[in-house]
Amino acid sequence: MLLVTLFSMKYLAVILALIIGTPSIAHAGELDGKGLICKSLDAPNDPMRGKQFLFRNSKVQSYGLNPFSNLLGKSVPDITIGDEGSYSPSPSTVTWHSETFSKTSVDRKSLVLLIEEDFAGRYRRILFQCRISNKQGINAHMKNLQRSIKSSMKKNKL
Repeated sequence: MLLVTLFSMKYLAVILALIIGTPSIAHAGELDGKGLICKSLDAPNDPMRGKQFLFRNSKVQSYGLNPFSNLLGKSVPDITIGDEGSYSPSPSTVTWHSETFSKTSVDRKSLVLLIEEDFAGRYRRILFQCRISNKQGINAHMKNLQRSIKSSMKKNKL
């Protein structure tokens, strides 16, 4: 009986060590309500090259400005919201695939976002530095971009 108890305790100790030593598993939906505001590392001062993403209902929404709004007679670009598909979190990265981009991933510690595009046989990697935000922060950021563009256009002579 004592031998059985010691044998069982060894197994219990091994199981506990495995459970405690295993990194936490990331779950879909855990990022819902959080967002990213990202600046291009190639052109950090160009607001049109930035990216904004919101995690919502286990999916990713992209926020941007429509560069063709002026063709519709608008003085300020419209804010567009796109569906980027479902995200897959892991302990170190969050990844999603979309129709717009081949693969997008963000490092959870450094908040460096990588977009890997493969369009018509042309492959490229684009890096961004992001900061954490939420829906209200992204909306405020987009409104600020609109104001900035409108203000800079006032100086145009043509």
